[in-house]
Amino acid sequence: MRITDNTSTILYDESPGQGTRPEVDRTQLRTLLLESIPHGIIKWGHKVKQASQVDDGTYSLIFENQPEITGFDIVVGCDGAWSKIRPLVSETKPHYSGVSAVEVRHRNVSNRNPTLSTLVGAGILFGLHDGKVLCCQRNGDDSIRVYAMHPTDESWTSICGIDWKNATQAMVELKDQYYGDWDEKLQDFITKADEDTLMPRTMYMLPIGFSWPHRKGVTVIGDAAHLMTPFAGEGVNLAMWDAMLLGQALVDTSKDGWDKDKVWTAMRVFEEEMFTRAREKAQETWDNMQMMIQPGAAKKMVAMFEMMAQGGPPGPPQ
Repeated sequence: MRITDNTSTILYDESPGQGTRPEVDRTQLRTLLLESIPHGIIKWGHKVKQASQVDDGTYSLIFENQPEITGFDIVVGCDGAWSKIRPLVSETKPHYSGVSAVEVRHRNVSNRNPTLSTLVGAGILFGLHDGKVLCCQRNGDDSIRVYAMHPTDESWTSICGIDWKNATQAMVELKDQYYGDWDEKLQDFITKADEDTLMPRTMYMLPIGFSWPHRKGVTVIGDAAHLMTPFAGEGVNLAMWDAMLLGQALVDTSKDGWDKDKVWTAMRVFEEEMFTRAREKAQETWDNMQMMIQPGAAKKMVAMFEMMAQGGPPGPPQ
């Protein structure tokens, strides 16, 4: 973990092995998990379009380019921010977080741009200045993923005047308009990225403390249940906890035979635990975002990580 201001001066440098937040590359982890599952368990090509409950209390799923399948006793929606399962438990929809981002990526960065590779190091580099955030993340395939983020209106990506279809020009205009007073090395994270990776993102979130009345046989986990911005890096962590704990609950309650009432009770207990866990991380995420888009964010973030290194709680210093 490294933190810099707009001058590229390193204000905080947590070398590998120093911290208490080990990282694993997401793509490699996904491959590891997929390879551990027996062939045929995952049904690819079944993107959910709609879910509904039928008269006998079971659930029906309609997929894109697939026939409708009915008769499900349990449906767990882990289908992301715009979940098609969430409407079964709540009418709440994600709302705009107040921050938008532009994502780019540097492939084969060690060879193509060793200066940027060295600057990022083995983990994540945060550049913070004047309400803007440059998050540069090392990936396991020798690439660096970059998010250039700043507070703005929800319609910014369409009204800012930048033609996102012209990637070369768009990256230059983004740099000139929003990062013109940043050190050239930091500007290069934007302008020297692979052109085919440019992607503007409007970041949404669910309300902090979002929950719903338990409904028998259906629940949602991951982003479908607690969508938040990436400012605490907890979204995937929470989703994996969700999957593990709910999976274990389903196994424990059905190992002596299938009893829907026991399973539904276990799902309700799981949801209550998830709500508490997600509320805490959503608040931490929100607090971090507010800190990082304020003046003086670099020094505040350094103070936060120094406090965490001494055993203090995560989140901005009070």
